Amino acid sequence: MATSKDRTFKEKLIDEVRRHMHLLYPGDYRTFKVTWRSWIVIATKLGKDENICSKVWKNLRVQYNRANKTGTIISPNSILAKMESLFQHAKQSTSRSMDPRGKKLGQMKKKEPSTQPIDKSAHYGRKYVSEDSRDEKCIKQPRMSSSSNTLTENYEHTKISKSVSAKYSGTGGNQPGPVFSTSRNANVANNGGLLNAPQLTNCNFNAPVTFSNEMGERKEDANVDSACVFDRILDVVKKRLEKQVGYIVEGNETRLKKKPLNKIYTKVYITEGEASVVNEHEICQIDSAAKAQPNGKEIEYNDIFKQDEAIRTVLTKGNAGIGKTVIVHKFILDWVEGKANRDIKLMLLLPFREISLLTGEYSFLTLLIELHPELAELKDPEIYNSSETVFILDGLDESRFQLDFSKKLVADMNQPTTVDVLITSLIKGKLMDSALLWITSRPAAVTQVLFEHIDQVTEVRGFNDPQKEEYFHNSISNTAHAESIYSHIKSSRVLHIMCHIPLFCWIAATVFQNMLSRGDYKEIPKTLTSMYCYFLLIQADRTHQKNHGKYERNRQKLLKCNREVILKVAQLAFKQLLKARLIFSEEDLKECGIDANDSLVSGICTEILKVEPTCYVNTFHKKIYCFVHLSIQEFLAAFYAFHCYISKNLNPIMTFLAQRTKAVPEPLGLEDFLKIAVNKALDSKNGHLDLFVRFLHGISLETNQRLLGGLLPNVESDSETMRKIIGNLKKMQRKNISAERCMNLFHCLSEMNDCSVREEVQGFLNAEKGSVKVLSTAHCSALAYMLQFSDEVQEVFDLRKYNTSDEGRKRLVPAVKSCSKAILVGCKLSESSCDIVASALQSVNSALRELDLSDNDLQDSGVKILCAGLKSTNCKLEKLRLSCCGVTRIGCEALASALCSNSSYLKELDLSRNYPGVEGRAKLSKMQKKQRCTISFDEEAEYWLKSGLRKYACKITLNPNTAHRKLSWKNQKVNVHESDQERPDCPERFKHCQQFLCSEKLTGKAYWEIEWNGRASIGVAYKSISRDGLDESRLGCNNKSWSLECYVSEYLAKHKNETEHIPAPRSHSGRLGVFLDWQGGTLSFYSVSSGTLSHLHTFHGTFDEPLYPGFEVSKSVTICQPKKPTKRKASDL
Repeated sequence: MATSKDRTFKEKLIDEVRRHMHLLYPGDYRTFKVTWRSWIVIATKLGKDENICSKVWKNLRVQYNRANKTGTIISPNSILAKMESLFQHAKQSTSRSMDPRGKKLGQMKKKEPSTQPIDKSAHYGRKYVSEDSRDEKCIKQPRMSSSSNTLTENYEHTKISKSVSAKYSGTGGNQPGPVFSTSRNANVANNGGLLNAPQLTNCNFNAPVTFSNEMGERKEDANVDSACVFDRILDVVKKRLEKQVGYIVEGNETRLKKKPLNKIYTKVYITEGEASVVNEHEICQIDSAAKAQPNGKEIEYNDIFKQDEAIRTVLTKGNAGIGKTVIVHKFILDWVEGKANRDIKLMLLLPFREISLLTGEYSFLTLLIELHPELAELKDPEIYNSSETVFILDGLDESRFQLDFSKKLVADMNQPTTVDVLITSLIKGKLMDSALLWITSRPAAVTQVLFEHIDQVTEVRGFNDPQKEEYFHNSISNTAHAESIYSHIKSSRVLHIMCHIPLFCWIAATVFQNMLSRGDYKEIPKTLTSMYCYFLLIQADRTHQKNHGKYERNRQKLLKCNREVILKVAQLAFKQLLKARLIFSEEDLKECGIDANDSLVSGICTEILKVEPTCYVNTFHKKIYCFVHLSIQEFLAAFYAFHCYISKNLNPIMTFLAQRTKAVPEPLGLEDFLKIAVNKALDSKNGHLDLFVRFLHGISLETNQRLLGGLLPNVESDSETMRKIIGNLKKMQRKNISAERCMNLFHCLSEMNDCSVREEVQGFLNAEKGSVKVLSTAHCSALAYMLQFSDEVQEVFDLRKYNTSDEGRKRLVPAVKSCSKAILVGCKLSESSCDIVASALQSVNSALRELDLSDNDLQDSGVKILCAGLKSTNCKLEKLRLSCCGVTRIGCEALASALCSNSSYLKELDLSRNYPGVEGRAKLSKMQKKQRCTISFDEEAEYWLKSGLRKYACKITLNPNTAHRKLSWKNQKVNVHESDQERPDCPERFKHCQQFLCSEKLTGKAYWEIEWNGRASIGVAYKSISRDGLDESRLGCNNKSWSLECYVSEYLAKHKNETEHIPAPRSHSGRLGVFLDWQGGTLSFYSVSSGTLSHLHTFHGTFDEPLYPGFEVSKSVTICQPKKPTKRKASDL
C-alpha cells in the first residue's frame, strides 16, 4: 500500500512532467538527450535520482494506460485522476499546434503567400492546401503535432533540405539553382493547423520533378514500419527461432536424431524464490532440492511474467542439466506457434555463450542485427523498447565477461560500446527500460549485485517423482522397458535422487536401454561411478559400430580402439576442471591434441563433448565446446587422474598433487594418492572437487577398474589397502571444514560399496541409548545426512545428547534442516555453522520453529549471518534464544532490521547475558512493539559488556584436608615443594597425585578464575573421587571428574581418561576461567587475556552429585577472586 509520502512525491512528479510535455509519450533514440535532460531537471527539483523519477513515471503511465484499456472507473481524488487531467491538458494543447519557436498561432504574424512558382499539387511532408480549396471536403485535413513532433519534423526538414541543396547547387545556364530557400513558407489550414512547406526559389528544372508523398505519410514511411513490413520480418524471426528451438538434443545427437521438443518435453518443477544460499557444489544440493520440491508455490513457465504486473526482469536459477534452456526453448516455441503469450509482439533470444564471443564495440541496435540479420529492415527502433518485447539472456554462467555495474553504462541504443557494457545496461534498465527481460543462470554465477536489479527470482527444481516416471515413459517407446528401468532406479536411493536432474535421466535411460536390449542383467549399476563407466562403454561401442559397421563384444578390445581419444578428452576434462572452466575453445582442444574434425574424435565425443549447434556460432565463425554435463567432465577428470597414477606418470597431475607443507610421498601408494585428493577437495570453499573425489574413490574399486580395463594398463586391488582407504575416510579429523565437505566423505564410502557407517548409525538410531558409545566424525556426517533427508521431521534435535567431539557436533549441525526444535547450546559453533542454520531457515517449507543457540561465541558476525535466514519469507521461526552469545549493539541492530524486513513469525527472543547497549536495546524495543515479540534482556544488561560471565563469580577456597603433602598455600596461591610437608593423616587427602579440592560444593551456576604456572590440571570432581590411586585418581582420568590440562602450546580436555587436543589461542595467557552450569549439564573453560574470554572447551553431560573445584599442580596455581561488578549507568559505558 502506498504511503502518504509516496503519494505526495507522485503528485509533485506529475506537476513537473506537466512542464515537460514531451515526456508524456516515449520518445525514440534521437530525442533521448532532450528527454534525459528533462529528467535531470525534474530530479534536481524533487531531490531524487533521475532514474527513480523516470521509473516511477513509467509505472504511472503503465497504470493509466491499463486503466483506460480495461475501462476501470477512476476515483476523483486518486493519482490516476491527476494523470487523467494531465493527458486531457495534453490533448487540448495539441489542438493548438506550436510552431518551431514555441509560439502559439495567435501570436504569429501571418506571412503573405509566396509568389514564387511552386507545384501546388504536393510537397514534402504535407499535402498542399490552396486558399481556393480549403473548404472542399475532399481535402484531407493536416495532422496536428505536439511540440516534440514539430521539432522532429523540423529536424528532418532541415536535414533533407541540406542534402537536396547540395545536390542541386549553382546558378546560371542549365545548372539548377537553389531548391530550398533558407526561409520557409508558413501556411495555415482552415482548422488552425500549421503547414510547414519548403519554399522553392530560382529553380531551373531540365526534367519532370514529382513529389510523391501524401499528407501525413512522410513520418510513417521514414520512422514507422508498416504492418505488412513488420509482419513479414516477424515471420522470418519466428521461423528462425522455430528452427533453433523446435527440437531437443539430448547429449549431442546428430540432426537426424533430434526429437521434436513438443513430443519429448516433460514438465519440470519451477518455484518462486530460491531454496538456499549455501555456497556448495551443485550435486550436493540435489538431495535438498529433491526433498523440498513436493510443496511450495509452483510457477508455469508461460506465466513467468504474469506473477506481478510490475515485473520487468526475471532471474531463473538452476543447476547444470536441470532444464533451464529447455524451458526457455519451450517458452519461445509456444509463442512462435501462437499457443501462449499472444500479447508479446517480439521475442529475441540472446545466449550469453554466443554474445560473449563478440569482440570490439557494438551499439545495441547493431548487436541485435548481428544476431538477427532480418531486423536490419526494421525502421522504428521503438519496437524494442516496449512492454510487448521480451529479451531472453540464457546461460549467464556460460558468459566469458563479467557484469560490472560500476562501469559507465549507456542509455542510447545507437551508442557503440563493448558487449558487456550493453548487457549490463540492459539488465540495469538504462537500455530498453520498458522491455521485458528473462535471465537464466546456474546459482554459482549469480552475484548479490545482480540481485539488486531483479524483480522476480525463480528456481528450476528439476523433476519430482511423478515427472521422473513420466520422462522415462516419454523417452522409451517400450513400455515394459520403461517400467523395468524406473523400478530399478527407485531401488537405488543415489540413482533415484540423481534423476532429479533431467540430463541424468537421459544418461540412465541410455545405459539401461542398452543393457536391456542385449539382455545384460548381471551387472546393473547401483553407484554413480559404475553408471558413468557403462555410459563411457556405450559411447565407445557406438563409435566402433559407426566406423566399422559391427558390434564388438570384447570390452577391453573395444576400449583399446578408442583409448587414445578417450585419454585426450579426459585430459581436457581434468585441466579445465582444475581451472574451474566449463566452456572451452578449439585452442583448448588442440592443447590436448584433439582435432575436432577427426572422424574418430567426433565419434567418441558425440554425446560427451558438444559444440553449440545454433546459427550464431556459424555467424561468428567460432566454435565453443563444453561437456554435456558437469558430472561427465568430473568423471573423465577423475579417470584421467587415476590413469596417471596407475601408469606411474605423475607429471601431468603433479600440480594437483603438490602440497603446501610436505612433499609428495615416493613411491606414491593408492592410499596416499586418495588422501591427497580428499584434502584438496576439503580445501575447496564451494566444493567444486567433491564429485571428482567421489568418482576417484569409485574408480579405485576393482569392479570398476575391470569395466575400464581396456583403458588402464593394469588393475590395482589389495584388500588391505582398501581397508586403510575406508579407515582414512572414517577417521578424517580436519577442523574448520564445512559440514557439506564432510558429508561428501560419506558419499565416497558409498561409491566404494562400504555401508558399515550407515549400518552403525542406523543401529544407533534404533537403539534407545545408541549402540555406539562414542560417535566418530564419520558417524556424525552419516547421521547428519540420514536425519537431514529423513522423510519424517524430528520434533527435537538436541546436539548435546550425542557423545562425540566438538568437531563431530559441527558435522551434525545440518540435521537442523529436518527438525522443528533445535537445541545447539554451548557447542562451540562458528560462522560456518551459522551459515548452515541460516540456510535451514531459508529452505522451502522450513520446519524449524524453535532455535536455541545460547552459550555459543557467535558474536555480531555470526548473528549477521543468522539474520539472512530470519529475513527469508520461508522462515517460520517462533522462538529464538541467543543468551550469552556475545551480541552487542551491532548485532541487535541487525536483528531488528531482519525482523522488521519480513512479516516475522517470531514470538520470543532471548538476549539475556549479552551487551546490547542503550541503542541496541532501543532498536529492539521499537521492533518489539510492531512485531508483538517478547524480548528478554538482563536487568543489568548495560554493564554486561564489562562483566561477562563474572556475573556468576563465586568464592572458592582450598580444602586443606584434601591437599597432597607436597603442596603448600598462602593467600590463595598453592606451590609445590620438593619434599612432603607435615600434614595430619586424613582419608580425604590425595596420597599420590599432587592435587587438592576446594571446600565449596556447587549445584548451580558458578564462575571462577585461576592463574597457573608450569603444567596444571584444572577441573571439577565428585566428592567420591578416589584418593589413594595413581592415574585412576587424577582429574579427568575417571568417570567422577572433568579437567582441562594446561600447557603453553595446547590444552588437553579429559574425562573418563579420554583426551581431546585443543590448540592454544593466539592471545594465550596463564589465566583460565571456568564456568559451571550444573543443571544445564555444561562445564566450560575460557582463556582470559586482557579481560577478554576466549572459549576453549565445553563438556556436556548430566551431573548426578554436587561438584567441587579441583586442581593438579606441577609448579603453582593461584585462585583468583573476581569481583562481581557494580551496576553502572548507561552513560558510563
